[in-house]
Amino acid sequence: MDLNLKNIHQKINKIYLRAEKDYQALNKKQISCQLESYKNNYVKINGQYQLQKYPIPVISLQNGGDIGYNLDKIFFETAFKRDEFLNLELVSILSQYEDIEIYGGRDCHKDFYQKDDNPAKIREKVKESTENTIMVSLYFDYNKEDLLDRVINFANKKEAWQNKSNVTSEISYDAYNHLSDHYFNEVDTKPYNAYYERPATLSLLPPVKNKKVLDAGCAAGWYTDWFLRQGAEVTAIDFSPAMIKMTEKRVGTRARIIQADLNQPLDFIKDQELDLIISSLTLHYIKDWEPVMAEFNRILKKSGSLVFSVHHPFMDFTVFDRDNYFATELLTDHWQPGNKKIEVQFYRRPLNQIISPLLKAGFQIEELLEPVPTEKFKEADPVDYDKLSKKPWFLIIKARK
Repeated sequence: MDLNLKNIHQKINKIYLRAEKDYQALNKKQISCQLESYKNNYVKINGQYQLQKYPIPVISLQNGGDIGYNLDKIFFETAFKRDEFLNLELVSILSQYEDIEIYGGRDCHKDFYQKDDNPAKIREKVKESTENTIMVSLYFDYNKEDLLDRVINFANKKEAWQNKSNVTSEISYDAYNHLSDHYFNEVDTKPYNAYYERPATLSLLPPVKNKKVLDAGCAAGWYTDWFLRQGAEVTAIDFSPAMIKMTEKRVGTRARIIQADLNQPLDFIKDQELDLIISSLTLHYIKDWEPVMAEFNRILKKSGSLVFSVHHPFMDFTVFDRDNYFATELLTDHWQPGNKKIEVQFYRRPLNQIISPLLKAGFQIEELLEPVPTEKFKEADPVDYDKLSKKPWFLIIKARK
């Protein structure tokens, strides 16, 4: 037998033996799967996907995804619906998996990921395409020791992502993408922000010079810019790609700016990395506060501070004429910036459901403010000044880890 042909036979034999070994290991872990051969396999060669007709072993996992064995790499390929993919925590995926491909359709019609693309860029490509199925492939060397564990971990996370994809991440997503220009142009002087929420929130902040700060729900970047001007090191996050662009427009590269969803783990922030977290008028868009409060506690240093503002439970209950104060429920409002009419949704909850998740996560409440409007608010809007002087609109809390 020709030496080259012999080497090819030996290589293919090793690939099938490896697949059988992994299949047996998965069965021992009680992972439902099936080992089979598959010959219509796409391989990226010189930047182009090419269909290969030679058969390769593939392990199909019951909970979604295939482990394939190419000549040079082992890959794990799984499919997402378009909406599921747009709600993924891409920062976490891109940071954990070095060799990754993201493409449209099972026939590799469209490549959505180039090296160094950030999550916002990837999502933008997906939204501009007509693909309804988005494929994610992770590639591993044959000598990767924890390969199966990493594949199982990703498959399990995929199931969790799918369960969450239609629950909370979409609340007011489109609204804030439409509102981004308005926020950028108006937020500096909008009375409810500039002369009501903001003075009260700033009054609770500790010294921030040389401190590491997370602006959780940065919107158009006012707080991010303020912290930078005070000498802080800032990470700014928001779930809206349009808002992320506004923050980038405001502060450039002076801050670490990431599109991220507070419903998902903030895996790009290390344990006990931060001195301060601020979240301005953001948390009422999240239904379940326990996971986000636990995550805030994880990333804060010991004795670190959390300062956040939300809708006052009295306001939501009375203005929207609800009949059960103790319910946590989704409300719909309509805002009209300029000539636009935009539907905005958020959650109202009783005071105990604002306080309890904080305490359960291990925080101690230091201060609680029901702010009153400033004199500048009175000059800008005397009618609403009178209203807010008698009925609270926002609630602001400072807590310590």
